[in-house]
Amino acid sequence: MKKALFKQKPKTPVELVRHARELIIFVDSKTCTRESKREEKLSELSKTIQGLRTILYGNGESEPSPDACSQVTREFFRDDTFRIFILYLSKLKLGARQDAAHVISNLQRQRVNSQIIASQYLEKNLDLVDMLVCGYEQEGDIALTYGAVARECIRHQCVARHVLESENMKKYFDYIQLPNFEIASDAVATFKELLTRHKSTVAEFLLNSYDWFFKEYNSQLLESTSYFTRRYAIKLLGDMLLDRSNAAVMVQYVSSLENMRILMNLLRDSNKTIQLDAFHVFKLFVANQNKPPEIVSVLVTNKHKLLQFLENFNSDKGINKDLASLPSIHATMLFLYLFLLCSIPHIAFSSHCTVETTTKTFQKCMNLPTQQASIAWTFHPHNSTLELVFFGSFISPSGWVGWGINPTSPEMTGTRALIAFPDPNSGQIVLLPYILDPTVKLQKSPLLSRPLDIHLLSSTAAMYGGKMATVHNGAAIQIYGTMKLQTNKTKIHLVWNRGLYVQGYSPTIHPTTSTDLSSIATFDVLSGSSAPQHTDLTMLRVIHGTVNAISWGILLPIGAITARYLRHFQTLGPAWFYAHAGIQLFGFVLGSVGFGIGIRLGQLSPGVEYRLHRKLGIAVFCLGALQTLALLFRPKTRNKFRKYWKSYHHFVGYSCVVLGFVNVFEGFEVMGASRSYAKLTYCLGLSTLIGLCIALEVNSWVLFCRKSKEDKMRREGFISTSDKASAKVTTVKEPPSLGQLVFSHH
Repeated sequence: MKKALFKQKPKTPVELVRHARELIIFVDSKTCTRESKREEKLSELSKTIQGLRTILYGNGESEPSPDACSQVTREFFRDDTFRIFILYLSKLKLGARQDAAHVISNLQRQRVNSQIIASQYLEKNLDLVDMLVCGYEQEGDIALTYGAVARECIRHQCVARHVLESENMKKYFDYIQLPNFEIASDAVATFKELLTRHKSTVAEFLLNSYDWFFKEYNSQLLESTSYFTRRYAIKLLGDMLLDRSNAAVMVQYVSSLENMRILMNLLRDSNKTIQLDAFHVFKLFVANQNKPPEIVSVLVTNKHKLLQFLENFNSDKGINKDLASLPSIHATMLFLYLFLLCSIPHIAFSSHCTVETTTKTFQKCMNLPTQQASIAWTFHPHNSTLELVFFGSFISPSGWVGWGINPTSPEMTGTRALIAFPDPNSGQIVLLPYILDPTVKLQKSPLLSRPLDIHLLSSTAAMYGGKMATVHNGAAIQIYGTMKLQTNKTKIHLVWNRGLYVQGYSPTIHPTTSTDLSSIATFDVLSGSSAPQHTDLTMLRVIHGTVNAISWGILLPIGAITARYLRHFQTLGPAWFYAHAGIQLFGFVLGSVGFGIGIRLGQLSPGVEYRLHRKLGIAVFCLGALQTLALLFRPKTRNKFRKYWKSYHHFVGYSCVVLGFVNVFEGFEVMGASRSYAKLTYCLGLSTLIGLCIALEVNSWVLFCRKSKEDKMRREGFISTSDKASAKVTTVKEPPSLGQLVFSHH
């Protein structure tokens, strides 16, 4: 009876949250000295967390109360209780930790006054997100708990964007390959959630981080030695590329020969499931209407082998059920047709452009070299009037598409452009004129609409599908313009591009990939002929790489070795010097030719910049030129400035050879030949030179030590002076210095 009178009153939801917070602070503090007391508080904390879970999920007999859930949610985010829970999560016992993880996860979905408080809180406390992401570095069940909570937090777009743009994103490539299978599998689930949930954010991330992301994805995941990693990676790659929001990324990915090489290797994988998933990605390369020439060449060369492989692949009993909807004969005929298109690419490409629109028929049309764009036009010579329509596509629901004419030169700066985008207020397509001056290119000021200083008669824009069409990633648009050209001037410089965002009525900068920076064409509106675009520069790149690898990477080191080791052979006399000077001079002349070819390649590749490779090349060429000029100012042997000249000569030469080595390897990376036979051949040649240097260096030091020992014995009288003539030892007055390795001579 007494116990019933003094029965404790059940705590309200708010009191439960506060009590849990107080218990965590108490247990985590150093004031709790007795272990029994601490265990008692931990047990009470576990019951309190279980009570919070019951409020949020219900008890199995009744549904959770919306009012109680709102009270718990408000109190959790009011006094940083959410932060305290996450920080103390790893110190809880397994059962309490699981309950706490369920509570934290449920709070991510709770709405208070139609607002998700968790999203607003995490946006201001992104350090908690970083801690959860790095939780895979922990051991045991705590890593799985952190991963589960992180996935719930990624439900919020602001959190997903933060993780994608942070350095922690790169860590997932390591987490996926952890030896602990459970943790690696959990990291895979989180990685997939990041790359598939928020489609617009992911599309923006993949476009902006295309180079580093897919370089890591290909090398660490698709080419991994782990079956689990390869299977997961190829499946996720297919999901990403086949998503409509990633259309621009897909086009860029399937235009790479290196990417296709990786997929063709996966088609040969011993596991049939990986073969099937690789097949679904590989067919995108074949179906690409704007295949680069190098991809077309590989497909045509291997056409019969691929058809034979597909026939065997489709008849396999383990895979036939997955392709039941595509009979064997149909699959073979489909790919045969696509490969025939590859063998005559001009037919496939020409079919892409059209002279007809829903409102008008034009006289001529032409495919543009980038972004799957095309134009059609009619030119009236009697009054120099040009009617032109541009066919393009959006890469973002809030993006822009535009084209223009540069009156003076084939470049973006100075272009008079028409840019279409959805109106920020009404959502309808608007078309405004812009002049692209140098301040816009340097992003010093926003791009503002202003009247064009060319004779523009009319302009309109129309979406494919009419007024009911909506702007989305991949949405097609037609931009019409009628203008009057200068008399007897029929050649125009056309510039086009597209971007992700519009701020107000000011289009923001477009992506800066090599494809986007090359969206320029010059053509004659009267004849329809276009200026050469110099798209196939493969042979020139090969010549550039070969010449530079031989000159800077082989000949100059050989010349340095000649000076260092042959000078000590008295029988050669001055011949070693002439050999050294001749080899170095020939290497510099050959390197100058390679340098000139590199300059020309830069001129023929507008917008394509390999900054590190270019800077290293300029530095190596300048150092080589300084070494050559130094010969003209070489002091006599007994001149007091001789030692300073030698120090300069050694330092500059050493720097030239080292930077030459570095830039040769950087060149292999630039050409995508990091795993080629050409690089292997160069490495073998370089290894031979290094081995020769080591052997000669050891021999040189043996001779030096022997000579020093004999000199010492001679000074002490053990060897008479008359023995000097009989000692057939090369005279060495001082130990060879490392600096003499480079461009050394007497």
